[in-house]
Amino acid sequence: MFENVIPPATATAIQEAIYTMDIPKLQNKLETFLLQTISFHDAANETFYHGLILGLLAMLDNYYRITSNREAGNGRYDIQMIPLRKGLPGILIELKAGKGCTEEQLDELAAAALHQISTRH
Repeated sequence: MFENVIPPATATAIQEAIYTMDIPKLQNKLETFLLQTISFHDAANETFYHGLILGLLAMLDNYYRITSNREAGNGRYDIQMIPLRKGLPGILIELKAGKGCTEEQLDELAAAALHQISTRH
């Protein structure tokens, strides 16, 4: 049913970029997808992106057990991907959102996400 909403090639490219940790490809594919589909008003906060990424990852349910907003350590993670097959990496996603960020500000948001994962276990 989703073939007409999210082209399979786009969803697959985003998924592959996530689990191969190909950040430039992920950034490019997400940016292209978002520019073609959403309004400026849709992307108001982190919750929008959380739902978007969770929806794209849900298509990987044969490869990962995907959970969202669960308690872990001393906090809550955004999205966790536990591999169901050997050889796939386990992935923990902590989302941060900002508008009109410079490259430096994006780096700071990424560092804040990594710090949060580290300090809250």
